Amino acid sequence: MFVQLLTLREIVRPVKRVRVLVISEHDEVLLVRNWIGNSHWEMPGGGVGRKESEKSAAARELREETGIEVTENLLQYVTTINATYQAPIYVVRINKEQFRYLEKRSWEIVATKWFHRDALPNNVSSLVRRAVSLVDGVAT
Repeated sequence: MFVQLLTLREIVRPVKRVRVLVISEHDEVLLVRNWIGNSHWEMPGGGVGRKESEKSAAARELREETGIEVTENLLQYVTTINATYQAPIYVVRINKEQFRYLEKRSWEIVATKWFHRDALPNNVSSLVRRAVSLVDGVAT
């Protein structure tokens, strides 16, 4: 009888994740605070479904966590992070006054707030600072 031992990595496949950096016409960044984990301000984002593209997941997570609805073609790829998980980061630039907001549907987000990109709070994640510094190279 042949028995194959699987590694933990083979048994528990990590969920793909995405993040979205939202920048307003006033050079503000929209950040969220999650009720799980630390109290850092983060970019909206979350898991990618099995049959979902990364861009589709980014648009969905943005809608669920902030109420902002964007089409996938507005999302621009910035980079992929490698932390405890691997996730592509997308940026979307919006005009706050002309954008369509829906009702936020996420129970996990306790706060959303706009911060000027040059005046981010002390308790912002290092990932946000890195993403903000990288968007200058992304075409508008």
